Amino acid sequence: MKNRILVAIAVTLAIGCGSGEYLPESFVPKEADRFARDYIELIRTKRYTEARDLLDARIRTPDSLDTLRILGDWLDKGVPLSIHTVGASTSIGTDQRRYDLSYEIHLTNEWILASVVILKTGGNLSVYGIHLNPLPSSLETLNAFTLRGKTTRHYVVLGLMAVAGVLTLIAFVVAVRTKLRRKWLWLLFILVGVGHISINWTTGQISIQPIYFVFCSIGAFRPLYGAWLLHVAFPLGAVMFLVRRKQVQLKQPEERSESNQSDAHPPI
Repeated sequence: MKNRILVAIAVTLAIGCGSGEYLPESFVPKEADRFARDYIELIRTKRYTEARDLLDARIRTPDSLDTLRILGDWLDKGVPLSIHTVGASTSIGTDQRRYDLSYEIHLTNEWILASVVILKTGGNLSVYGIHLNPLPSSLETLNAFTLRGKTTRHYVVLGLMAVAGVLTLIAFVVAVRTKLRRKWLWLLFILVGVGHISINWTTGQISIQPIYFVFCSIGAFRPLYGAWLLHVAFPLGAVMFLVRRKQVQLKQPEERSESNQSDAHPPI
């Protein structure tokens, strides 16, 4: 049983202690998602009057039809090849719900990121906002993990991650093979990192938090269709273990026996 637990921890450490994705599309609010997709289709097929009537009264203006026509021109590239939900969040108020939904629309020769805000008041749905932004390619391609065109800061973070990861892995393996007092506490402590440097791999934006504790010195996380976020922390637990290993490991039986004999027969 212990060996299985050790293997599980080692695998977690090897993959960076935290890669993952957001919830899949099955967790997107279905009613709001269907309403938003139908609304995009209304604009694409130039049914602007119907689209205007579905706008929330607070944002409906005499210029709404002109704005919808501009959006319709953006979408007037034929039937979309695919529409993927790439973002979804729900805010619940006292008398209404707000759904913020994002879609990646693949047209024949273009990609568009559409953001739609849906309000549900009582049993009625309305559109509180819609924005279209052109993309040079798919989000999966734009946010792919690649070294092409990366800056010095990208390589610096990768180098720090390599150093922290190697130190942590070495300390963990040595701890597993060493007889220690409170071994399980040491194994957990070795994974602790302090400080935090993270980088958005697509944009190169860096965030530094000097006072920050994490349960793994390195990690990588990618939201569904989003950019890779890499982080590294100073491997405090690993360094402390490697420095103090001889002090915390249990003595061998023969060493304790020799020590006892030496105490029993002090030199004259």
